Amino acid sequence: MKIGAARTDACWRHAECRSCDESGTHHAIRRTVPHVVLHLLWLIAAATALLAQADVYPPVLYSGNNALTITCPDGIRQIMGFIGGRWTLMHTGLSAPYVKVTSAPMFGDCATRVKMSIFIMKANPAELFRLRIVTCDGDIQYFDFNASERWDVFHEQFGTVQLGATACHTFRVDTRGTTIVIDSVASPSPLFKIRYFNGHPPLRVTSGSSYLYDVCFRPARIGFVKMPILVYLRRRYPAGGFTNFIVADTAYVNVVQPNTPLARVDAPPAPQRPRQLTALPPLIIHRPKPRPKPVPPPAAPHVDTPHVAGPPPQITSVGYRTIPMAVDPPAPAPGTAPPAVPVVEDEVLTDPTTHRVVLMPTARSVNAGRFFVANYELGGWLAGYGAGDRLTLLAGGAYVPPAISYNLVATAGARYELLREGTLRGALGVQGSLSRTDISSITLAAPYAVASIGDDDQRASIVLGYTWRHHTPRDGTPAFDRNAALLAAGGDYRFAEHWKVAAEAYLLESADYQPLVATVRYFGRNFAVDAGLGINMGLNGAGSGTLRAAPVVTATWVW
Repeated sequence: MKIGAARTDACWRHAECRSCDESGTHHAIRRTVPHVVLHLLWLIAAATALLAQADVYPPVLYSGNNALTITCPDGIRQIMGFIGGRWTLMHTGLSAPYVKVTSAPMFGDCATRVKMSIFIMKANPAELFRLRIVTCDGDIQYFDFNASERWDVFHEQFGTVQLGATACHTFRVDTRGTTIVIDSVASPSPLFKIRYFNGHPPLRVTSGSSYLYDVCFRPARIGFVKMPILVYLRRRYPAGGFTNFIVADTAYVNVVQPNTPLARVDAPPAPQRPRQLTALPPLIIHRPKPRPKPVPPPAAPHVDTPHVAGPPPQITSVGYRTIPMAVDPPAPAPGTAPPAVPVVEDEVLTDPTTHRVVLMPTARSVNAGRFFVANYELGGWLAGYGAGDRLTLLAGGAYVPPAISYNLVATAGARYELLREGTLRGALGVQGSLSRTDISSITLAAPYAVASIGDDDQRASIVLGYTWRHHTPRDGTPAFDRNAALLAAGGDYRFAEHWKVAAEAYLLESADYQPLVATVRYFGRNFAVDAGLGINMGLNGAGSGTLRAAPVVTATWVW
């Protein structure tokens, strides 16, 4: 018994024991279970440490405005920036050569999410700005931003031009190791006209190829002229409503009196390579403790700033027809071959009606300064205008003649986009309408909120609203009011270059009609056509006489 008991006690004390029989005999086992547990604990610890790391979006800096979002699950106690060659607490207005803090981070104790904004006036903003983040656990984390695409900025010499004459110069964009999207090319001065002969932006330029365009100048006065030519490139990481950034070459022209001999203008003394765009380096570099030693500011080479302080100028892309017929592209010098035709992909086509699903709105605004007109089932019309970067104005109406079923509707409203965070958008709107039929007249007011997530190729939206309706019967009976809540959800998905599918559903309190609409959309640069079917889901017990299904046809034009 003592031997058996001793064996039993030893067996249960053994950390590797899988089982013991009634006699207390110890069965040898493998070390599989303890090793699995140790590996699991190690993975949990590693995952916890990884989740505790601070994260900054976007991970790159661009020339112009940068809206940064800093998140840290452990909470943020302090944020410092390396600016002007030293670490300092950031405040609005803090600046150094080429860098300015336009909105400092503001947060309470141990906040997990902080926002700030900086403005960079340099084409290659790498190493101009770093972050030092102290968490509420006392950890210190450093964040180095990657460069956006790297650019060489050049002085483009037009030479000497006589007053009243026109001079053209070819500008070139070369890529290497990456593919870029050029949204537009513009000049702040109307005297410099852009002439496209390799495709009109927006377009994609593939890696290793070139994009050429001409800038033509017709002087209005004598003297020396210096003007930046702005190229708007699409950001890989949009944030804060900023979707592109600016790089600029500078045009130099010497304007003289007519009949003055044209002086020779030599090329810049140091030969310059073509402007090139290199691939992005690895995304995020986290540097651990210890506290770094102060270092002197890096010697930054003198680079002409692209003159883009403040909001970017209004883009007015100028096409062929605005240039005098006498302006021809510059001919190649004798004995030289013409430039090779660049490999430029087709224009990046985007659905021009991303402000709506089919009938319901999304949270995306109509672009500032653009109009759209939409027709629904031939009888209904709706027009919209982008009155600003976030404000959309709407108005429309419908008419069905008495020979069919008399119906007259007029509507107007507005929608304002309040939220832009990456692919998430939110907006508030209100729509009012007056309608008249053979039975009654109805006055309606409907405020609503809409949230959307996704990009212009695939987006889901949800609308929550409330309607106040005042009914005035035509038969002389007393007027009455009816109020109802509204819930709608929908989305669209792009499956080919010119094609999308879209669907939306509505739930209206105490209404016989609860429609579900699905369409297929074909779109081009300035139009979209939808065709599909709408059915009444009848979720509120609609009677058998209620319309169950009907075709849906819409057409929209944007300019």
